[in-house]
Amino acid sequence: MQNVQQTIISQYAQSGIIGQLIEDWNEDLDPTANVESFYYNVWNILTAQGTALDNWGKILGVSRNLQIPNNGSGQFGFYDGANDWVGFNQGPMNSGNSAATQTITLPDAEYLQLLLTKAAANICRTTIQGLSRLVQNLFGSFGPCFVQDIGNMQMSYVFQFQLTPVQRAIVTSSGALPHPTGVGVYIVTFDPTAQFAFNGGTGQPMGQGIFNT
Repeated sequence: MQNVQQTIISQYAQSGIIGQLIEDWNEDLDPTANVESFYYNVWNILTAQGTALDNWGKILGVSRNLQIPNNGSGQFGFYDGANDWVGFNQGPMNSGNSAATQTITLPDAEYLQLLLTKAAANICRTTIQGLSRLVQNLFGSFGPCFVQDIGNMQMSYVFQFQLTPVQRAIVTSSGALPHPTGVGVYIVTFDPTAQFAFNGGTGQPMGQGIFNT
């Protein structure tokens, strides 16, 4: 306590011995370092780490452990928009013994971003503007993304880039991105490399790519 003398009642305020004892106890029992450590490592979500962030996850209702499809990346298969399969002579076939999903654990930096988004989602209105801001907070650094009202009680999260399996799991199963009750939700991704384009670009030639909509 910085002003410990203010806590001494007046009848003892002039006692040198009592005053010195209280000063010594105050110095020996000073909790300032512990309080600051608790604040920065546990209470302040912006500086918390490890287990402290897990506690914030329990409060906000979002885990750092995500379930993503075990899509057999690097194995022979058909193109499904996620770029997680390969063609002939590039990978083996799936043995059929792998689990349907696998668990990944987000590191602190990515988990903090997810927690902050979930905290905002808990108090924001589920309007197009509000939901678009949440999506942009999470994925804006990867490319343009927004929420679109497509009518008939339906909406879509639009990403003008390919989502990684982890990003897709955040969108579909983390619970961080809300939507209005009774509204159907779709995920739309956009791969510029799969579109028809001229030589020198990143697109595909005739017969192998679609026109940009």
